[in-house]
Amino acid sequence: MTTEKRRFPVQAIGTIRRDDGADPDKFLDPAASSIIHIESRWESGLTGIEEFSHLVVLFYLDRAEPRGESGEPMRPEGRQELPEVGFFATRTPRRPNPIGICCPRLIRREGRDLHVTGLDAWDSTPVLDIKGYFLRDEQRPDATVPQWLTSLWAAHDEERKTPSEPSQMPAPGTVVARHETPMGEVVFRYPLPTDAPAALAYINALSAEQTFVLFQGDQLTLEQEQAWVDVRIELLEAGRSVTILAFAGDRYIGCGQIDLGSMVSRHVGYFGISLAPDYRDARLGTKLMQAVIVEAERRLDGLRLIQLDVFASNDRAVHLYRKLGFIEYARLPAAIHRLGEYEDLISMYQPVVKSNR
Repeated sequence: MTTEKRRFPVQAIGTIRRDDGADPDKFLDPAASSIIHIESRWESGLTGIEEFSHLVVLFYLDRAEPRGESGEPMRPEGRQELPEVGFFATRTPRRPNPIGICCPRLIRREGRDLHVTGLDAWDSTPVLDIKGYFLRDEQRPDATVPQWLTSLWAAHDEERKTPSEPSQMPAPGTVVARHETPMGEVVFRYPLPTDAPAALAYINALSAEQTFVLFQGDQLTLEQEQAWVDVRIELLEAGRSVTILAFAGDRYIGCGQIDLGSMVSRHVGYFGISLAPDYRDARLGTKLMQAVIVEAERRLDGLRLIQLDVFASNDRAVHLYRKLGFIEYARLPAAIHRLGEYEDLISMYQPVVKSNR
């Protein structure tokens, strides 16, 4: 290989924008939001990128000191309790070619701005390339990591907790997002104790529809629905659940939630979602699901995996879940009895993608 071919010109296609003031001397919160701002000449290349739930982002570590030689093995992050390893086994920013890689979650696209969470890059970092995250090609369910790395992750989880905010959970009623639809504005927010009457009208209408939900014609009482709302708020305040309700004015039109498991499954979040029929063509299902997942990744300590079940005949939901990165891992034959027929129940999961460099 000639000297010329050992050097490769690269160019920035955009920059990272963060408003948390993070710099090389400060911890980069993996749950914080960032914007990938793309230069105008590359805008048409973003067509269709919003269909992906995650991205693969390559960026240039412009403030990191390049590495001129391998050097001696080191302890990751200088922690004496961890074994010595070579720098290639770590995510140190000091590399022969200071290039970072990360798989952030794409929240939304606004023109040339890609709003993401989980991007481990400083403000104004040059972006070299963006690719959609190809689940089938890039997911490796059988991958393993060294024990020292799992210990390091556990240490990071503990260090990110603060005594004053052990769960960092929002107050009931906190608004998460607002969306314009052909039917008017829809607000995503956490539940309030006064939501039971609106929730009751919603769930009873959904049950009467006998669609892809557990209730098949059953009609609940206000007392039962008030108990459900109260439990949602209790779990929220305990840092055990994220529940987001969708309201169009005073009308309750949807709900999405992730509840943490218990004991040995404390790291697993169990997901559920439903939406009123007249709002299912407004792409609100995708937005509500993304909002719930992002909030859960941000708020629920220790969350590593999200699991859900779906009726096999619910093609629309199965397609949405797969588009957002969920993988089918089991199918229980004839687990559902609905409208006089038996059908399969599909179980799916999605690892919580952690930021890395």
